[in-house]
Amino acid sequence: MELLTVISLGIGLLVVASSLVVAFNQNLLRSAFAMFGALFGVGALYATLQADFLAMVQILVYAGGICVLFIFGTMFTKEVTEDPERSNPSYQNLFPYIAIVIIACFMIFCLQDAQWAEGSRWALDSTVKDLGRRLLTDYLLPFEVVSFLLLTSLIGAMALILQGGKK
Repeated sequence: MELLTVISLGIGLLVVASSLVVAFNQNLLRSAFAMFGALFGVGALYATLQADFLAMVQILVYAGGICVLFIFGTMFTKEVTEDPERSNPSYQNLFPYIAIVIIACFMIFCLQDAQWAEGSRWALDSTVKDLGRRLLTDYLLPFEVVSFLLLTSLIGAMALILQGGKK
Protein backbone atom coordinates (compact mmCIF):
# COMPACT_ATOMS: atom_id res chain seq x y z
CA MET A 1 0.00 0.00 0.00
CA GLU A 2 1.28 3.46 -0.88
CA LEU A 3 1.95 6.11 1.75
CA LEU A 4 -0.70 8.47 0.32
CA THR A 5 -3.32 5.70 0.56
CA VAL A 6 -2.43 5.04 4.20
CA ILE A 7 -2.59 8.78 4.98
CA SER A 8 -5.96 9.11 3.22
CA LEU A 9 -7.39 6.15 5.12
CA GLY A 10 -6.14 7.56 8.42
CA ILE A 11 -7.66 10.96 7.71
CA GLY A 12 -10.91 9.28 6.63
CA LEU A 13 -11.08 7.33 9.89
CA LEU A 14 -10.51 10.55 11.86
CA VAL A 15 -13.31 12.26 9.91
CA VAL A 16 -15.68 9.38 10.64
CA ALA A 17 -14.71 9.34 14.33
CA SER A 18 -15.19 13.12 14.64
CA SER A 19 -18.54 12.86 12.89
CA LEU A 20 -19.68 10.19 15.32
CA VAL A 21 -18.69 12.45 18.23
CA VAL A 22 -20.75 15.25 16.66
CA ALA A 23 -23.77 12.99 16.30
CA PHE A 24 -23.71 11.21 19.65
CA ASN A 25 -22.12 13.57 22.18
CA GLN A 26 -24.49 15.21 24.65
CA ASN A 27 -22.25 18.25 25.21
CA LEU A 28 -22.95 20.80 22.48
CA LEU A 29 -19.58 22.53 22.82
CA ARG A 30 -17.67 19.26 22.45
CA SER A 31 -19.81 18.49 19.40
CA ALA A 32 -18.85 21.84 17.90
CA PHE A 33 -15.14 21.15 18.40
CA ALA A 34 -15.57 17.68 16.90
CA MET A 35 -17.34 19.25 13.92
CA PHE A 36 -14.27 21.45 13.46
CA GLY A 37 -12.13 18.31 13.37
CA ALA A 38 -14.43 16.62 10.86
CA LEU A 39 -14.53 19.62 8.51
CA PHE A 40 -10.77 20.12 8.79
CA GLY A 41 -10.30 16.42 7.96
CA VAL A 42 -12.46 16.77 4.86
CA GLY A 43 -10.21 19.65 3.80
CA ALA A 44 -7.20 17.40 4.34
CA LEU A 45 -8.84 14.74 2.16
CA TYR A 46 -9.28 17.35 -0.57
CA ALA A 47 -5.58 18.14 -0.25
CA THR A 48 -4.64 14.48 -0.69
CA LEU A 49 -6.77 14.44 -3.86
CA GLN A 50 -4.73 17.43 -5.15
CA ALA A 51 -7.73 19.77 -5.10
CA ASP A 52 -5.85 22.61 -3.48
CA PHE A 53 -8.51 25.30 -3.96
CA LEU A 54 -11.29 23.13 -2.51
CA ALA A 55 -9.05 22.17 0.40
CA MET A 56 -8.31 25.77 1.32
CA VAL A 57 -11.95 26.87 0.93
CA GLN A 58 -13.07 23.95 3.11
CA ILE A 59 -10.54 24.77 5.82
CA LEU A 60 -10.95 28.56 5.76
CA VAL A 61 -14.70 28.89 5.24
CA TYR A 62 -16.18 25.84 6.90
CA ALA A 63 -13.66 24.73 9.50
CA GLY A 64 -12.42 28.23 10.23
CA GLY A 65 -15.43 30.47 9.82
CA ILE A 66 -18.56 28.42 10.37
CA CYS A 67 -17.21 26.38 13.29
CA VAL A 68 -15.83 29.44 15.08
CA LEU A 69 -19.23 31.14 14.74
CA PHE A 70 -20.95 28.00 16.00
CA ILE A 71 -18.59 27.73 18.97
CA PHE A 72 -19.05 31.40 19.90
CA GLY A 73 -22.82 31.05 19.53
CA THR A 74 -22.93 28.06 21.86
CA MET A 75 -20.62 29.70 24.39
CA PHE A 76 -22.84 32.78 24.58
CA THR A 77 -26.01 30.75 25.02
CA LYS A 78 -27.24 30.72 28.61
CA GLU A 79 -28.33 27.06 28.67
CA VAL A 80 -24.93 25.82 27.51
CA THR A 81 -23.02 27.73 30.16
CA GLU A 82 -25.34 26.74 33.01
CA ASP A 83 -25.38 22.98 32.42
CA PRO A 84 -23.01 21.94 29.62
CA GLU A 85 -23.61 18.21 30.09
CA ARG A 86 -27.34 18.58 29.36
CA SER A 87 -27.01 21.17 26.58
CA ASN A 88 -27.55 18.72 23.72
CA PRO A 89 -30.29 16.30 24.73
CA SER A 90 -30.72 13.38 22.39
CA TYR A 91 -34.30 12.57 21.50
CA GLN A 92 -33.43 9.94 18.95
CA ASN A 93 -35.52 6.85 18.63
CA LEU A 94 -34.92 3.68 16.64
CA PHE A 95 -35.67 5.18 13.20
CA PRO A 96 -32.34 7.04 12.67
CA TYR A 97 -30.36 3.89 13.49
CA ILE A 98 -32.40 1.86 11.01
CA ALA A 99 -31.88 4.58 8.38
CA ILE A 100 -28.11 4.55 9.02
CA VAL A 101 -27.93 0.79 8.53
CA ILE A 102 -29.99 0.96 5.31
CA ILE A 103 -27.89 3.79 3.87
CA ALA A 104 -24.63 2.04 4.84
CA CYS A 105 -25.76 -1.21 3.20
CA PHE A 106 -26.75 0.69 0.05
CA MET A 107 -23.38 2.46 -0.07
CA ILE A 108 -21.46 -0.79 0.41
CA PHE A 109 -23.55 -2.45 -2.34
CA CYS A 110 -22.85 0.45 -4.73
CA LEU A 111 -19.13 0.53 -3.94
CA GLN A 112 -18.74 -3.22 -4.52
CA ASP A 113 -20.35 -3.09 -7.96
CA ALA A 114 -18.55 0.07 -9.11
CA GLN A 115 -16.01 -0.13 -11.91
CA TRP A 116 -13.02 1.88 -10.73
CA ALA A 117 -10.87 3.36 -13.47
CA GLU A 118 -7.17 2.95 -12.90
CA GLY A 119 -5.35 6.01 -14.11
CA SER A 120 -1.72 6.84 -14.37
CA ARG A 121 -0.30 9.10 -11.69
CA TRP A 122 0.81 12.53 -12.76
CA ALA A 123 1.59 15.75 -11.02
CA LEU A 124 -1.20 18.26 -11.41
CA ASP A 125 -0.70 21.98 -11.69
CA SER A 126 -2.34 24.30 -9.23
CA THR A 127 -6.07 24.67 -9.81
CA VAL A 128 -6.11 28.18 -8.38
CA LYS A 129 -4.29 29.77 -11.32
CA ASP A 130 -6.76 28.44 -13.89
CA LEU A 131 -9.72 29.31 -11.66
CA GLY A 132 -8.50 32.88 -11.19
CA ARG A 133 -7.89 33.31 -14.91
CA ARG A 134 -11.37 32.03 -15.76
CA LEU A 135 -13.05 34.20 -13.09
CA LEU A 136 -11.37 37.36 -14.38
CA THR A 137 -11.88 36.67 -18.10
CA ASP A 138 -14.81 34.39 -19.00
CA TYR A 139 -16.88 34.95 -15.84
CA LEU A 140 -16.00 38.55 -15.02
CA LEU A 141 -19.57 39.90 -15.10
CA PRO A 142 -21.07 37.25 -12.76
CA PHE A 143 -18.04 37.65 -10.46
CA GLU A 144 -18.59 41.41 -10.23
CA VAL A 145 -22.36 41.00 -9.73
CA VAL A 146 -21.76 38.64 -6.81
CA SER A 147 -19.17 41.07 -5.39
CA PHE A 148 -21.69 43.93 -5.62
CA LEU A 149 -24.42 41.83 -3.94
CA LEU A 150 -22.09 40.95 -1.07
CA LEU A 151 -21.09 44.59 -0.64
CA THR A 152 -24.72 45.78 -0.58
CA SER A 153 -25.66 43.07 1.93
CA LEU A 154 -22.81 44.19 4.21
CA ILE A 155 -23.91 47.82 3.96
CA GLY A 156 -27.53 46.80 4.64
CA ALA A 157 -26.47 44.76 7.68
CA MET A 158 -24.52 47.70 9.08
CA ALA A 159 -27.48 50.02 8.48
CA LEU A 160 -29.81 47.65 10.32
CA ILE A 161 -27.38 47.39 13.23
CA LEU A 162 -27.03 51.17 13.49
CA GLN A 163 -30.81 51.69 13.34
CA GLY A 164 -31.35 49.05 16.01
CA GLY A 165 -28.93 50.77 18.39
CA LYS A 166 -30.80 54.09 18.24
CA LYS A 167 -34.15 52.73 19.41
